[in-house]
Amino acid sequence: MEKSIETKYEEEFGVVAYCEDSDLADKFDDFLTESLYVFYEMKFLENKTEYYFGKASCQEAVNKIIDSFLAKCQRQFKFDPLWG
Repeated sequence: MEKSIETKYEEEFGVVAYCEDSDLADKFDDFLTESLYVFYEMKFLENKTEYYFGKASCQEAVNKIIDSFLAKCQRQFKFDPLWG
């Protein structure tokens, strides 16, 4: 599975993750709230969804969360082709 959630560090907001796939963005939101209980703010834009983790967050840690999520998606898809 190609990584389709990217991160960047913005001086004003801290770590921001963004996803252009609305279905994947919805599943990532569920993962953050139901599996990890991570605090973040979400913003819906015309072509993407953004997740603001704040200035106290570490881009490396957010990338690890994303990698964990994408690995879970890949495992789930491998065993259940209807999920995804």
